[in-house]
Amino acid sequence: MPPFSDSTLSLLSQGYAWLPNRMRTSTDGTVRTRLLGRPTIALRGPEAVEFFYDERHVLRAAALPDPVLDTLFGQGAVHTLDGDAHRARKAMFLALLKDEAGVAALGDRVGQL
Repeated sequence: MPPFSDSTLSLLSQGYAWLPNRMRTSTDGTVRTRLLGRPTIALRGPEAVEFFYDERHVLRAAALPDPVLDTLFGQGAVHTLDGDAHRARKAMFLALLKDEAGVAALGDRVGQL
């Protein structure tokens, strides 16, 4: 990849279609690029899922740039936590979604906002 290649504008112009479009041209199930100037890789497939969820390989702290956190998730979001803090917050969210009643209640709550 050229040192100044950045896909931020392409991502902004294509929106959610950007990554699937890039994946269709990938021969190995990966997309390597830069977003907001930072090296970025997207993976797909069962092995990628195993790799991503193995805490020895991926650290969430500082993984997302501040502009993304400030506009999309918020500082301190579960996406930014590692270890016990991440597992505790994730368990809290999953407890809300363990059955249809929980999903319905969450949907009702979100609809009130």
